[in-house]
Amino acid sequence: MVSEITGVDVTLLNRFSVILTAMSSGAEINHERFDKYAKETAKLYVKLYDCYRMPPSIHKILMHGSLVIRYALVPIGQLSEQA
Repeated sequence: MVSEITGVDVTLLNRFSVILTAMSSGAEINHERFDKYAKETAKLYVKLYDCYRMPPSIHKILMHGSLVIRYALVPIGQLSEQA
């Protein structure tokens, strides 16, 4: 439904959902697999929407998120500010 309303590709939305769910889960994440999945998602974004500049927040997650996951002392989901 979100894809129909916004016009954003449904596959791209699903991949963003998986990434955000993994990052907020509090579970340990395999940083190598995350990196591969995130970079494939970035390539899909560029392929579909090359006329739109990738927002910095999305770039940080897709291109550098695996480094944060790799070097964080605790699972990344436990670093949130939620009570």
